[in-house]
Amino acid sequence: MIDKLSIIKKILESDEETDKKILFLLENKGKIAGPVSKIHIEEREHQRKSVVLNASVNTGKERIQARAEDVSISGVFIRTEKKISIGESIAIRLISQDDEEFAFISEVVRVEPKGIGVLIKNISSVHQERFHKFVQKM
Repeated sequence: MIDKLSIIKKILESDEETDKKILFLLENKGKIAGPVSKIHIEEREHQRKSVVLNASVNTGKERIQARAEDVSISGVFIRTEKKISIGESIAIRLISQDDEEFAFISEVVRVEPKGIGVLIKNISSVHQERFHKFVQKM
C-alpha cells in the first residue's frame, strides 16, 4: 500500500500538523458527520522543523522570555502570551540545548493566540551560516 502521508508531504511540502489534517480527511471521506471545516495551507518557501529552544524577544519596549517551537531557515514560530502586532520589527535570540546562540532581527508576519510567526529579516553572516547548519541537521 502506498504511504499517503509521504505523498502528501512530497506534493505539498507542508508541515506535520497540516499533513495529519489532510490524511484524516482522506481516510475518513464520507464518514464525517456535518460539514467539513476548511484546512488552511500556508505557502512556505522553506520547510519548518519542530524544535524547542529558549528564546529572548526584544520589542524595543520590553524583553520577553519565550520558546521557539518550530524553525526554518527563513522564520520561526515563537510561543508567547505577549501581544506583538503584525508588521512589528523585533530582535530575537534563540538558544539551543547545546547553548549555541542565534540572533537576528525579524518581522512579525503571523499572530495566533499561542504565539507569533516571524520572518528573519536581518542576520549576520556568521549567525546565518551557523543557523542554517543547525536547521539542516534537524
